[in-house]
Amino acid sequence: MPAFGTRKASDTKQGSSARSHRRVVLVMWISLGVLLCTATAAIAANGYASPWRGARAGANSHCRTSQFAMQCIRFGPGSASAGVARAGVQPARTGPTHASRVYAYGIDFAWRGVRAGAARKMGARFAVSYLSTSASKNWTPWLIHSYHALGLATVCVWETSATRALARYAAGQTDARTALEQEQALGIPASKPIYFAVDFNETAHQARAVASYFRGVNSVLGVKRTGAYGSYWTIRRLFKAGLIRFGWQTSVWSAGHWDRRAQLQQYAYYSTYDWDRAMSRAYGATYK
Repeated sequence: MPAFGTRKASDTKQGSSARSHRRVVLVMWISLGVLLCTATAAIAANGYASPWRGARAGANSHCRTSQFAMQCIRFGPGSASAGVARAGVQPARTGPTHASRVYAYGIDFAWRGVRAGAARKMGARFAVSYLSTSASKNWTPWLIHSYHALGLATVCVWETSATRALARYAAGQTDARTALEQEQALGIPASKPIYFAVDFNETAHQARAVASYFRGVNSVLGVKRTGAYGSYWTIRRLFKAGLIRFGWQTSVWSAGHWDRRAQLQQYAYYSTYDWDRAMSRAYGATYK
């Protein structure tokens, strides 16, 4: 029997094991705390923290932070426009508009398209989605029909890459022909316009190339059916040059300006869809 006040070797080993176990548990709790703090910070900064954030960017390996305002969205609620509401709620009163009355509010989306029932529940009255060489992000006959069945309008936009419009006239012709074929396959009336995306911060020295691209589009569709998506400066230049009849302006790269001729405005941005407002009854919508 050991003397009073001394420990057995086995007791010492058990105590050491217990302390090691407590240290492991403590490290685990500290790590969990760090993760929770990080998540809380993300929620505070972005309004939510979703594992699907950036889904559009992930679906297109060519996305860069300076491009793809529409299909590779990088803004969360509160960062692109003042007063943006939480995701899933129509932020109907954010930022100035060029008219006293908005005709209708809608959404645009690419990959992981928003179902018609969900769009109507959020307050959308129309939706804009894609024609492109990437079938996974495009309108489908089923999706368009589901929107029309609920009385919601649909609009088409063509986009393959952010800077495609810099490829000039021949590219515009090629894109317009393919877009027209896809639009017809969806059963959309031949009178409806197609918007072509200039999804980057176009500078003045790039304007000539972009204008050439839209002249190529005009050669296939005619000016009356040609629309453009882009910044204030892009939309302004194309309207002034007489190369488009329809304009869809994004608030991104626009420094708070709105072109009064643009029928659509894109003004609030989320991870899988954006909010838009139609400023005119004639914005290229299809209802059936």
